[in-house]
Amino acid sequence: MLNNNEINREESTYTNPIEETLLFQSMRGSLGSGKQLFYTGIVDSLKPLLALPFAKNWALYLCKSEERAKEVLQDCKAFSENVYFYPPKDYLFYKADTRGHYILRERGECLRHLLEDSGGMIVTTFPALMEKMEGKNAFRGSLFTVKVGMSIELSDLQDKLSEMGYKRAEQVEMRGEYSIRGGIVDLFSNQMEDPVRIEFFGEEVDSIRSFSLESQRSLEQITEAKLYPAGERGFSSSLKAFSLLDYFPKEAVIFLDEPQRLLEEAERVEEEFLNFFAAGTGTAAKSILGVNTDSKGLSGTALKRESEVKRQAGEDEEEHIALFSPETLLTEIGGRVFAAFSTLGTGMDSLSPAIDSGRLIEKTFTTKEIPAYGKHPGLFQEDIKRLFKEKYRVLLYSPSALRASRLAEKLREEGISAYCPDVFSIPKEGEKSIQVCTGFLRHGFSMEEEKLFILTEAELFGQSLSLKKKKRKRRRKVCASAL
Repeated sequence: MLNNNEINREESTYTNPIEETLLFQSMRGSLGSGKQLFYTGIVDSLKPLLALPFAKNWALYLCKSEERAKEVLQDCKAFSENVYFYPPKDYLFYKADTRGHYILRERGECLRHLLEDSGGMIVTTFPALMEKMEGKNAFRGSLFTVKVGMSIELSDLQDKLSEMGYKRAEQVEMRGEYSIRGGIVDLFSNQMEDPVRIEFFGEEVDSIRSFSLESQRSLEQITEAKLYPAGERGFSSSLKAFSLLDYFPKEAVIFLDEPQRLLEEAERVEEEFLNFFAAGTGTAAKSILGVNTDSKGLSGTALKRESEVKRQAGEDEEEHIALFSPETLLTEIGGRVFAAFSTLGTGMDSLSPAIDSGRLIEKTFTTKEIPAYGKHPGLFQEDIKRLFKEKYRVLLYSPSALRASRLAEKLREEGISAYCPDVFSIPKEGEKSIQVCTGFLRHGFSMEEEKLFILTEAELFGQSLSLKKKKRKRRRKVCASAL
């Protein structure tokens, strides 16, 4: 049985080390008082860890690309499960996108968390924020809950499922489908792990059970099933348009990763959409957009393009733009609390619609990426000696507890003081030592002002290597030389 000290050490291996830094403490205080932050000199691997603690409430992290968003998600998942990716969709060829079902499910899952959870962090791109959508209350009103004992005619339930975008099938095989056999309804919502089987007794719901798609056998008896729309309904031109930003509480913190890159990508998407829209006026444009929107808040370039579209289409076939402009969204972000991170210090001008000079705080920090030591073990030992001499705290992250323990042992064999937070390798009092922690980070970094040095196995062995693979490679070399 673990004692209290052992429990604390075990828990500390999954603690975000950035929360202990003065940089983060200052950042939390400033954002808590409603300030706007522009931090420069922050390397990519550090940015997600600065934002992650704010997921205890709600936070939104905006990236320049889908690839960068997935990197941020991976780094955050090392310390928290309450981080979700809201995938952008291709506005021009969405219906032809082979990832359509995946995108629908992931986006719906994010909206579900925003409705039901008290905190978390959504990671997405700026173009995903530009899409006009129905409001939070309208989305909440589109949900439907089936409960044991409730009265509803089977035909009414069928109409409701069709209205929510579910497709009828002979047998449910994938999300978004339902089937009816006598008084039994099988359905599979996007937000369900397993499909459910609803049995009726007359007009009353008699039982609800989850079941296996493969065996068709029941898994668990449940009292209710909350159904989310199987597709995205968009929004009506007769109603106010909303963005994903409107789903977040006003006190949610917004993080902008490289604001200049964010705005460049947003403007590219806007221009690409408008060019295609201008070339596909009339019936073609309507088939893509599907809804009418207003042109409020469009950028100067966008307004010119929209005017051109109207002239080409004629008054009877006017279609407005189904995206918010970057300027409109920046203005709304400016009314909230946000922090912008830039490695090279660029992007302040891009944020001008959001900047409130009375609330803005600019700071520059010295953070660096960690060099690769794979082919230079001697350099690693020299750097560690220097870091210990300069009183740095050195952390090494490994994907699993077993690997962390083995890695600490391996370093000690090489004459480097290292310990994994367990009872077998606690350093002596006052001894400088590498702390080997559990967590999967892609890359390490150093923070000069904080005297903090964090590295990963990627810096030690290379991205594709591990301790186990390294040992097998050595054995093969020995066998080859013996022959």
